[in-house]
Amino acid sequence: MPSIADASPFANVLAVVRRIVFPLVVCALVVGAAVACGSGSSSSGGSSGKVAAIVTMVNGSKKLPDGRLLFNQNCAVCHGAQGQGAIGPKIGDGVVAAKYTVQQHVTIVVNGRNGMPKWGDQLKNDEIAAIVKYEREKLGR
Repeated sequence: MPSIADASPFANVLAVVRRIVFPLVVCALVVGAAVACGSGSSSSGGSSGKVAAIVTMVNGSKKLPDGRLLFNQNCAVCHGAQGQGAIGPKIGDGVVAAKYTVQQHVTIVVNGRNGMPKWGDQLKNDEIAAIVKYEREKLGR
């Protein structure tokens, strides 16, 4: 293989790109992707503190707003009045509690998913907690 000193200036540039620049770019992309995936920010939107606070409310004994009323005002249009499913999937009759942990359930409500809007910016924490508790314990039963 000829040495870099024997090649034209253009060939020298290509050799540097192939041997040094290209591997550095690939490495930077891989590290960037790993950091983004590991940070949790892509799936939680930076809302892990909010989710944790709501989970505590769902599991706690503090009096919450009327979850049934809030569900009917905000969720029933897509999930049906009894959680039987419509535009959105069936979540009543214990389905959502069997499929998701409280934390997963709250995360979906806060951040949205697929066609579901994110409610974390539209409802107060105690309102989300009331809805989640209602969906898990009473909806469709």
